[in-house]
Amino acid sequence: MAPSRRWSPLTKVGVGSRLGTGGQYWPWIALEDEVGAIVHLATADDVSGPVNLAGPEPAVAERITRRVAEDLHRPYLFRVPAFALRAVLKDAADEMLLSNQRMEPTKLLESGYAFRYTRAEDAVDAAF
Repeated sequence: MAPSRRWSPLTKVGVGSRLGTGGQYWPWIALEDEVGAIVHLATADDVSGPVNLAGPEPAVAERITRRVAEDLHRPYLFRVPAFALRAVLKDAADEMLLSNQRMEPTKLLESGYAFRYTRAEDAVDAAF
């Protein structure tokens, strides 16, 4: 769950918040599952083509950012509107924080990979 580390400094100082609507889907995967999936795919004979490395349960940004605040025992009070993020971060706001990507690991699951962390909240807990 490395991306959570990017905004955890803001959360640590008490300004963790919902970004934009908070309803945008963010692909996520725990580091342990990412490594496990890569090893699994390197040894699997029946998998070809692109494979999504993402957690099995889709999650929206608000769930993930809220859990970071909970794990750090910090308030989660504000909402940062999309226009404010765009004013500060320009195109990076849309590319990194406001984009919506509901990615599912269909091939990975069909190949028999068993996730250790099936929910985004559990992956965040493991990262902190």
